[in-house]
This record gives sequence, C-alpha cells and structure tokens, in this order.
Amino acid sequence: MRQALTTFIVLLSLATAVYAQSDSPDYQVAVTNREVSADGTTLVLQFSVFNLGGAATTSTDANLYLETDGERLVATQPVRALAASPDIEILTFDVALDDIPGGNVDFRLEVGIGDIEPAESQTTGNNIARVGYLVPTLTAPRPTRAPGVPTLSPQTAVPAQAATLEATPLPPTTTPAPSTISIEGLPFSIDLAALDFANPLTIAGIVALLGVALILLWVLTVILRLVFRPPRMFEIWQPPYAAVPPHDPNTLAGRRQLWQHNAQSDTLNVPRIEGQYHIRKVLVGIDGKALSGWRVRGLRLSQYDIYGRVARSQTLAAAGILRRLDRAVRRSSTLSEADADKWVRPIARKLTSAFLKNVNRRSMMLPIAADLRFRGTHGEVRIIFELYQVVNGSFMQIDHWEPEMTVVSGAIQENFTYTLLGKRQGETLKGFRARLQEDLHSALKTMIYQGKPGEPTVKTGDTAPSQPIPIPPPEAAATSLSVPRVDLAEAAAAEKPTLE
Repeated sequence: MRQALTTFIVLLSLATAVYAQSDSPDYQVAVTNREVSADGTTLVLQFSVFNLGGAATTSTDANLYLETDGERLVATQPVRALAASPDIEILTFDVALDDIPGGNVDFRLEVGIGDIEPAESQTTGNNIARVGYLVPTLTAPRPTRAPGVPTLSPQTAVPAQAATLEATPLPPTTTPAPSTISIEGLPFSIDLAALDFANPLTIAGIVALLGVALILLWVLTVILRLVFRPPRMFEIWQPPYAAVPPHDPNTLAGRRQLWQHNAQSDTLNVPRIEGQYHIRKVLVGIDGKALSGWRVRGLRLSQYDIYGRVARSQTLAAAGILRRLDRAVRRSSTLSEADADKWVRPIARKLTSAFLKNVNRRSMMLPIAADLRFRGTHGEVRIIFELYQVVNGSFMQIDHWEPEMTVVSGAIQENFTYTLLGKRQGETLKGFRARLQEDLHSALKTMIYQGKPGEPTVKTGDTAPSQPIPIPPPEAAATSLSVPRVDLAEAAAAEKPTLE
C-alpha cells in the first residue's frame, strides 16, 4: 500500500513537471510511512523528498522538529543535490520513544528552505511536511509494528545517507513492572499492562465483564432479600382444623365442625336476641390459662366491603407495637384491669393514627376489621370452642370442645378478627377518630384482661358437659329458630358402635 502511494506521488510529480517546468529547483516533501520498531522502543518516520523543478547545484539539510512541547529540533539529515525532475530522495528518521512525551505528538520536516529555495518564496509551504502520532503513556503498552508490513530500508532506497543526529535525550524514566490481577481458584491471571485499551474488542470485553458482574450482584441482592426479609404474617392462611374431612352434619361431631367456621374471636359483643346462638374461640395453654404459650405475630387494620378486604386501606402494625402487644399477651394471666389498660392504650392510639392516613373521606363509612395473628407450639397450646345461647337476656354456655386438627409443622397458627364500626352518619372526623381509638382499645383490653390473675379461664377435663344441652342444627343457627333439646350423653352413646 505504501509503495503504491509512493508510485502515485511520483507519477503526480511527473505530470506536474510536464505542465510546470522551471529552471529553478522546486523541492516537495511528503510523508510515506510512520510506525514503531519491532522492539517497541523507536518511532520510525519516513519521508519522500522530490524535485519538480530544475536541477539543484548544492546539497541541503532536512530538519525534523517536535512541535508538541514547543519547537524542538529532534534530528537532521543531509539531502544531496537533486537532479531535474524526476529525482527522489527517501529520508528515514529513528526517534526514541523515551525522548518524546506521551500522548499526541506532532512532527514537522523542513527541506531546502533558505538555501535551495528562497525563504520568502511562495513555494516554501511545499517544503514542509507535518505528521502526528499517538505515543502510549506509561499506563498503556507501546504498540509494535504489525507482522508482515515491510519497512523501507534507507540503504536500499538511498545510495548515500548520513547518520541521524539525535536530540538531547530526556532523563530516563523508570517503567513500573506490569501489574497483574490473579483470582484465587482460577488457573489464570489478568495482566493489566498487556491490555490494549485502544482496541474496540478489549473495550467490548470489559463492558461485557462489567455487565455480567452487575447481573451477579443483582442476583445476590435478590437472594439476600429472600433470606432476610421479614415474614409475611397475613398471607393466605387456613386454620389447622379446616383440613379435617367433614363429618355427618346430623351427628354431634358434624354440628360442632360446622359451628367452628363461624367463630371469629374470643368475644361475645353481639346483640342479645332471646334464643340466639353464638360461638367463640378461646386460645389457652396446657395449664388452662388464656393466651398462655401463644405469641402475637401480626396486627393489622383494614376496611372491608361485600367483596372482602380493601387492600389500599390495609395498615400493618409496626415492629414496636407488635413487641409491646406480645409482651402484654405473655403477661395477661398476671395483669390487673388497670395494667391491661396501660399496656393497650398506646397501641390503640398509634395504630389508629397510622390507619387514618390510609383512609379517605369517601370510604370512612366502611366497617373496619382488626386482624390478629397468633402462633403457638404444637403440644403446648390448645384451641377451645364455646357455644352460647341467649337465655333470659344472658349468655348461657351450652357446649365447648377442642377441634380435630391436622398439624403439618410444629407450629399452630390462629387468627382473631374484631369488627369495628366505620364513620357514622353525622359523626365528625375528630369524633370518629376518638371513637375508633376507644373501640380498638376496648377490644384489645378485653382480649388481654381475663379476670382475676392466676385463675384458669376454662375448665380442664372432659369437653362434653354431663347435663343435657340444646345443640342447634346449622339451618337453625342461621335462622335463629327454636330447636328441640338433645341429650349429648345419649347422642354420644348412640354414635359409639355396640360390641356384641
């Protein structure tokens, strides 16, 4: 390629000489080659000097200047007197890379100015050739000549050529040893000094490695979030007694099983309609004390309508509120009524304030559900259902039992739901806030305070009472109709198989 370029320049010179023949010499300078030597220490600059005019009678000098850090003479070579066109002289300059600064550098070659041609002549500009080169810094390797590219030798191109005059050398710089990165466990190491950052493939490889590293970092953060994230207390849940196969609803076990799904909490705050039945569930420990062995794992307030919970109104209790409520539950058997009030009132105040921030004025009339999630260890806690009937304006217990449960893990989870009224018609926002806080405080206080400290809440022993009690069928429980009384002892005896 370079030889073809040189030939083209010569032909152009010949054509120019035909149309512009002159008796005075006219020197022209062109850059024919620039490269780094095989050992990577020398910059080789090659120029072509040819005469387009008449024959020269005297020789001259070719001066190579460095223009980057101020004009500085780098080398000088003699140029013989060129004959009339065409006559060419090839000049080769070897510049040590250690003598020039790193980065972009510019060289200028001047030939025959002031001696072959007048210094003020109009053709002076043709006697100057400029060439630039990017010299690698200490952080990047010095490029070497590509294999297979021929180098023009001054001995073969020019019969006579003077020795190159080198400029004053700069102080030698100490090149640090190439830094390497070795990763333990990998059979290779990375030499940073050998990376060619001017190569697009190197840049693409670095970008690809950074992309892979970012993906691995993202995967690691996802794994850490899944491992250390707090448990979701109110995800899909089924009570342990819901997976038991259904019994015949005409039997005592079947009727009890149907009643279990209607129990929402441990309270009986419902209208006392004569003859009406009500069911509740009580969480106790093996010692018979209420909430003994149970831990509070979650508390939330949310509005609900005919379609279920309204997700945008859900408010989960903070960790501090849960810890305070859990401590109150663990001490419930020893707390007096005044102590229970002190434990619960701050909880109701903070949770009400947080809940009202998620509720707008248009949906304040919806009812509110206060859900509590409990967790107990299998074998240390019990769940007891109590069935009541309103007799003469009072609740009379007519049955209580422990459900059949299917426990897969070692933990038993249970849920309490307290229903609170929304904003009433004509009630101010301030009045609604105070009433909601008081209703929540009353529900939590009733759950924690179980009476005199130290007394068991439910009686231990046989879950079936010995006296005849009325058991309503499912349809009677829904319509509140009177039902005949059934002797449980006789019913239980009738269900047992008779051995003959």
